Amino acid sequence: MNPKRLNQENLLIIFSVCSLLSLALIAPDLFNYSEFYRAIDSVDFALVEITMNSTLVDAGVVFITVEFSATNPTGFDGMQIPTVTCHLKYFMENQLRSLIGVTQSISPPAQLEPFQSTAIRINFTIEYSGQQQEFVRIFIGHLQLHPQQIEWLTIGQYVLQAYNYALAVQFEPAMYTTTINSR
Repeated sequence: MNPKRLNQENLLIIFSVCSLLSLALIAPDLFNYSEFYRAIDSVDFALVEITMNSTLVDAGVVFITVEFSATNPTGFDGMQIPTVTCHLKYFMENQLRSLIGVTQSISPPAQLEPFQSTAIRINFTIEYSGQQQEFVRIFIGHLQLHPQQIEWLTIGQYVLQAYNYALAVQFEPAMYTTTINSR
């Protein structure tokens, strides 16, 4: 057998083995990247509940917690939500009124693991200080009349981050009714 031909065949075998090993090593990353755009399009961000602690309403303070669920229905790994902006509105006498909005940084960012849901809570402290806060005064006054429930509307956005990209995504407006326990 020709030694030159033997060397070429050995090199071809070595090259083929190295190529297959390289492909096996990068295949998970290639698969993950192929899921990237599908993941961004299919994240589900939904309102779960709104709870309210109004035990200090007579002192002009109300604590509200808005809980969302963020779901990654794909196999993409490496997506997170570092920031959520949420605006709260409520109905009073069949009229929609703005209450407050907040942008909350989540530290550490909420990781959206593949095929899993993550709870994200936004905390609001409504405190009336008497300084040009007519919207807070009206809300506190409404609660002091002891309504049985509050109907809420949430609007806002979250930042979806993956690789070196950050994408601001508006979430669907959502309604929720909080039943108020008598004090």
